[in-house]
Amino acid sequence: MKGKWRYPVAFLVACAFEFLLLSFSEIKFPEYKKEPVQVMVKLTLFEQKEPKKVGVKPKVVSKRKKIRKKLPSKGKKKQPSEGLKPKEGNLPKEYVELVRKSIEENIFYPEVAYAQGIEGLSGVEFEIDSSGKVLNCKIVSGNEILGKATCTAVKRSDIPPLPSSVKAKKVGFQLFVRYSLESVKKWISQE
Repeated sequence: MKGKWRYPVAFLVACAFEFLLLSFSEIKFPEYKKEPVQVMVKLTLFEQKEPKKVGVKPKVVSKRKKIRKKLPSKGKKKQPSEGLKPKEGNLPKEYVELVRKSIEENIFYPEVAYAQGIEGLSGVEFEIDSSGKVLNCKIVSGNEILGKATCTAVKRSDIPPLPSSVKAKKVGFQLFVRYSLESVKKWISQE
């Protein structure tokens, strides 16, 4: 812009800009609470239909009912049952029961899992030495939070030493614990 209008226009633009800044600085915008948002995602798979072939006759199905035997599926795994099972089969039942009771006294429901509504079957494998000390514990199935709680309960337990009849230096176990929110709520209401 040239000439005599250059400075008055710049002055008007500056005044308008300053007016806008002052008017917006007085406006207070509401503050929004930042809360976590849960998002559910639903995946839908569509089956592709084969195009119809022109000129092909449909198959004729006989009126007799066909009886089909349902064969057990090979792909599905059997759900593990709750409880303690030794990996080796040469342990006395009385000793396994003592180990189960000592672990059962230390089982707890993690607060984080309770708050998030997590429940289900948790499976761990652990090994003990001849003195009853837990050597290692690893999660084999279920939720990670519940699995860590189960391993913590195993490590806190006073497991008795192996019986003298057992020759092994260490013994492995599998432990499956069902965590249920209903059982916790019943226990809380009884107190």
